[in-house]
Amino acid sequence: MNKSLGALVKSMNDNREGMRNFAINKVVAMGESIIPDMIQLLSIREGYVQDSAAAVLVRLGAPAIPALVEALNSPDRTTRWAAAAALGQMGPEGTAAVDKARKISGVLAAQG
Repeated sequence: MNKSLGALVKSMNDNREGMRNFAINKVVAMGESIIPDMIQLLSIREGYVQDSAAAVLVRLGAPAIPALVEALNSPDRTTRWAAAAALGQMGPEGTAAVDKARKISGVLAAQG
């Protein structure tokens, strides 16, 4: 994680909602390149980090969906839950991705 993103992540955990929203907006403006960093932050349950990272991913929209679907397979339960919640907030596109992942998962389980 680069230095400027690290400072914004600290602000994403600020007690003040306005500061968190400011940081979220700045991170979203960084674009798709920050998706892997935000996926990693989904595992952090301290303060507002997880919710803020999920908000960034939701605002990035469709480009974040493949990484969120992949995060559904994380060994970390917190990451899986946060990824599912973020996908659920992405409307029909996110819901469709979850449904597709479930079907693939069911087929693999039946084959295994």
